[in-house]
Amino acid sequence: LERGRIFISIDEIENAFDDLFEAYSIDTTHLDVLGEIGNLYLSELMFEDAIDAFSALLELDPLSDIALYNRGLAYLYNENALKALDDFKKAIQIEPEEVNYHLGKGNAYLQMRDEMNAIESFLYAVELEMGNMEAVFNLAMAYAGFDKFEESYKLLTEIEQKDPEYPGLYFQKAN
Repeated sequence: LERGRIFISIDEIENAFDDLFEAYSIDTTHLDVLGEIGNLYLSELMFEDAIDAFSALLELDPLSDIALYNRGLAYLYNENALKALDDFKKAIQIEPEEVNYHLGKGNAYLQMRDEMNAIESFLYAVELEMGNMEAVFNLAMAYAGFDKFEESYKLLTEIEQKDPEYPGLYFQKAN
C-alpha cells in the first residue's frame, strides 16, 4: 500500500495500480487499499471502475462517509446525478458538518437542473464554512442558472475581491 502511494505521488500511475492490486490480492478486505484504488481510478477519470472500487469498500464498511462521497463524485462525473445525490445524502447523514458533502449534493441538484435545491445546498455549505470559495462560486452559478443574475454577480464580485485568480471567474463574469 505504501509503495502504491509513493508511485501515485511521483505520478507513476501504472506502477501504482500494479502495487495496489497486488496489495488487494493479498487482503481483499483492506479498506485503505480499496480506497486508494478507487481514488486512483477517480483521478484517472475511470468512473465506472471507481464506482466499483468504492462499492466494494462500502460492502465492507457501509458507514464510510468518505467512500460514499467519492462514489457520489464518480456517479456525478459519470452523469448519474440521482445515484450521486443518494450517496451525498447518505454521507451527510453520517457527517452533517462536512462542507464537501453539501457541495456534492448541490452539484448533483445542478446536474438535475434543480436550481432551488442546489441553491439551498450551496447556501448551507457557505454557512458551514464562510470562506469556502468553491461554495460561494457554486452558489453564484446556481443563482445564474435560476436567472438571479444580480445575486450571482454580487457573489462573483466578492470572489474577485478575495481571489482575483479564482478559476473560471472571468469567464463567468463576462457571461
